[in-house]
Amino acid sequence: MNQGVLIVDETRNSTGGNMWNPTDAEVDAFYDSLFSGMPHQQFDILAENRPLTVLDLAPYGLVVWHHDVPNNSFLSQSQSALTAYLQAGGKIIFSGLKIINSLTPDFSSRYLGIQGFQLVSQADFAGAAGSAPFADLPLDTAKITVPFYQHQLPNTMVFDTSAVSAAIYRYQSGGALPQFQNQPCGVLAREVNDSTRFAAVTLGFSLYFTQMDAAGLFVTQALQILNPPVKIDERDRPQVAASPLMTVFPNPFNASTIVRMANGRRQTVVLSVYNILGQKVRMLFNGNLPAGTHRFFWDGQGENGSTLSSGVYLLRLQAGNHRESIKILLQK
Repeated sequence: MNQGVLIVDETRNSTGGNMWNPTDAEVDAFYDSLFSGMPHQQFDILAENRPLTVLDLAPYGLVVWHHDVPNNSFLSQSQSALTAYLQAGGKIIFSGLKIINSLTPDFSSRYLGIQGFQLVSQADFAGAAGSAPFADLPLDTAKITVPFYQHQLPNTMVFDTSAVSAAIYRYQSGGALPQFQNQPCGVLAREVNDSTRFAAVTLGFSLYFTQMDAAGLFVTQALQILNPPVKIDERDRPQVAASPLMTVFPNPFNASTIVRMANGRRQTVVLSVYNILGQKVRMLFNGNLPAGTHRFFWDGQGENGSTLSSGVYLLRLQAGNHRESIKILLQK
């Protein structure tokens, strides 16, 4: 399990142009961007016209299954292979349209930590509110152009969690169905054979229809928590400057901002936030990072969720011998 990420593309490959019709190329480009710098392989399961086998899955440390086929999915036919893969310590991320419909209740409960679900057929899903350390996942409204959907998604799911899982995303209603507000729509489940480790993330909505920056941050956070045994080949990384280059967007910001860092080589990285008095108010990252582009999220809060006032803060980066600072403005 060291050949990277297997992206299983179960896309209808339509004509593009509105929310129900992304082309296969559009979905492929989205996931290629999310996993750039990491070895990954696309598997077009509809083009292959067969379910996955254990031999397909075994070389990969992480499987990402994108699903937007409401009927006759290969997911159900691949369930036995997925069971063996997870039993062997594999990691998986599920995302898509009515995805739990294609799995048996026993598999969903045992391996995904989902004891039950409700299908929200009406277009009401306006985004997912993340629970720490996961950041919010707002929708990319440019991809949702069907007028009567009002930039909201139909056919999403809310879940009942279990003792081996936790809600990491909560449903944000557009207002038509307030009974679903803040119900779990994203679940993180522990490994069956080792409860100290996590094995699966299930999203009751399609990651494809979320904003790219937010989706990229989700991938970063999911990889940190799932910790798949993925071998990173530095030759597969995009070429970046030898010295880190840090950017922040948005700045000024209100609720949250994303810090991007282009890291030229594997090294120890410390990223912290200071107030104008020079006091450290938040540690965003302290650890070793490989070469490549990395994203970090700041929710405008101090350590342990403490409230910070509006004003100017200093973002300080130390990467090896390189030091860099950026002023950021928090406006509440």
